[in-house]
Amino acid sequence: MGKTKIPTADGALENVDAFLATGGEFRLGHLPTEQVHPRTRRLSQMAKKNPAAALRRFAEVDATALRTVAKSAPLIAELAGEIAATRAAGRKIYLVGCGATGRLVLNLEELWRRQATAAQKENVVAFMAGGDAALVRSFEGFEDHPEYGARHLRQLGFSKNDLLIAVTEGGETPYVIGAAMAAAKQGARPVWFVFCNPVQILTATLARCREVLTHPRVRPLELTVGPMAVTGSTRLQATTVQMAAVGWALLHGGSATDCAKFLRGLATTVKTLPHARQAALVLAEQKAYRGGGRVEYRAAHRAITVLADTTERAPTFNLAPFENRGEGNPRRSRCYVTVDGARDAAAAWRQLLGDRGPRPLAWKKPARFQRQLTMAWMHGFDLSERGRARRKSATELGVKLRPDGCVELSVGRATVTLPKAAHALEETLLLKLALNAHSTVLMGRMERYAGNVMTWVKPTNLKLIDRATRYVQALAGKRTDYRRAAAAVFAAMPGLTADQSIVAAAVAGLRR
Repeated sequence: MGKTKIPTADGALENVDAFLATGGEFRLGHLPTEQVHPRTRRLSQMAKKNPAAALRRFAEVDATALRTVAKSAPLIAELAGEIAATRAAGRKIYLVGCGATGRLVLNLEELWRRQATAAQKENVVAFMAGGDAALVRSFEGFEDHPEYGARHLRQLGFSKNDLLIAVTEGGETPYVIGAAMAAAKQGARPVWFVFCNPVQILTATLARCREVLTHPRVRPLELTVGPMAVTGSTRLQATTVQMAAVGWALLHGGSATDCAKFLRGLATTVKTLPHARQAALVLAEQKAYRGGGRVEYRAAHRAITVLADTTERAPTFNLAPFENRGEGNPRRSRCYVTVDGARDAAAAWRQLLGDRGPRPLAWKKPARFQRQLTMAWMHGFDLSERGRARRKSATELGVKLRPDGCVELSVGRATVTLPKAAHALEETLLLKLALNAHSTVLMGRMERYAGNVMTWVKPTNLKLIDRATRYVQALAGKRTDYRRAAAAVFAAMPGLTADQSIVAAAVAGLRR
């Protein structure tokens, strides 16, 4: 008999049998980033009863993650040295990510561009699965294709003596692995591969991880910090420590002692955020949604950081994504973002990306994403003042830089002033931490997860299908095996609406 043919990533999304035929390569429940955090088991209940206490607990988890990764300061300092050597040789530094890590690397490129001289701005090139359009709208099926990552790297002109830093939360994202392998085969410099699970677990259980992590031209940078505050939600602590580590190496550099001091200092600062004031912002945004309204996030400062958090809510909590003017009559999103001062969509994109134009992929394949990979599609997300005027949102959440150098968040009379940061990277991280906590506690109050489990996750790629399956299996009881739970998820997906939890719908199907 011939060898069993593993379905393509697209084929594996079609039905339960094709998904299961991937041979366990997308069963990820054994990874620490996918497991339940013991400190947040009742986070949603806490968010409803005492949002300030929930925010405080969230900050404790963030602080622990930052202190943990400070132990990796010697390796992070080595990455900083590699970056310095690449710059000294006059070569480019490429950063790749997917989903939350894709938005992370684009944010780091923006920070680089704002501090670099005119001659240095183009020396750092960040890219993510789906291209810059995925900053606003997740292309969840895109990440399952390693060949897309390799193709994207080539399209951007990566050459032999350039440096690639590949960032993936769990360490198993095929798109990022594809880019890393292509660079390792082509480049003279080692590829730095940044991830948040133990290398021993990844190499022992997942073939694609074993291939990249044992490659002689790949340098692993393991930043294991354990489970996330919301189970599997790696947009939280995993991307925070990765942004801190890679950002410090790229934008600052120095000794391991300097790096550890920065990370431990940030861990201390996050615990000083004004939780009672943060809770007032949460309540104000929830009130707007209860009344059927939309919240407009307005940011003249650090707009890309604001956009990242608001975009990531859609797949995590099954919310409508930002609507695009080219869609006809799309489902209206609960929130939107305005880049204050931008006169039109093109200007908003330039401001978001650090005074550069967006880079759409403009690929003809995959056909299902052909329209979304164009410049016209990107300009359909009108993040400008003109777009805000059309949307006429009654409630606005402002993010601005005060004259004293502190960042302020406000909704009406409710305001939060973040601690004054020493530099742009620290300021960005503090804003990310504040927004991640805000959106997580808000969604807990709106019952978009249960305890600390992502019961409303939208299963649009193989990893998310596995995640939903495991949650169904846990809730349905010991008699429900993985295959039966996965079948229930696939059965529930076609009729899923924005008012349904995929996990609840699948469990209900099993009980009929």
